[in-house]
Amino acid sequence: YKSRAPAEMALRRLLPDISLENGSVCVTMTNNQVGNYESTLPSRLKRFAEGDDVDFRDIQIVTDHLTPFGYRVVLACRRVAWGQTRTYGALASECGSPKAARAVGQVMASNRFPLVVPCHRILAAGGGVGGFSAPGGVRLKRRLLEMERVPGKPGEGGLGPLGEGVLR
Repeated sequence: YKSRAPAEMALRRLLPDISLENGSVCVTMTNNQVGNYESTLPSRLKRFAEGDDVDFRDIQIVTDHLTPFGYRVVLACRRVAWGQTRTYGALASECGSPKAARAVGQVMASNRFPLVVPCHRILAAGGGVGGFSAPGGVRLKRRLLEMERVPGKPGEGGLGPLGEGVLR
């Protein structure tokens, strides 16, 4: 978020019992709520980091900041399964705007929920990796794709080992 106020609003929507004081976040949950929370996102992120096929599609996200096109892009991106990829152009076509590959890239570049909205699975035309705005950039994108066992061959527009392959 660009400032504290929208971030606090989003947190309050997701966690109504949240307390935000002096820059700290305090959440009061019942034992049942804690159990449900621990069994969802944190444990799935850990399993993902261990290389497991993890589905995040049922994790709710805030989308009120998105345009109608951006919303369609995020929904389409979330349908790209673990170990699969799409191109920016294919995602644009799936969203009803086949000439909007660059606009898809802009939506992906402003993704607030990496992994939950798996923008690392969206590649450039011809199999090039494309960009990645998260810390670590394209190197991290390659690593995430390698963790998902996405195939690629150096010099052929594929992923190749870290730091190799063709970037378009």
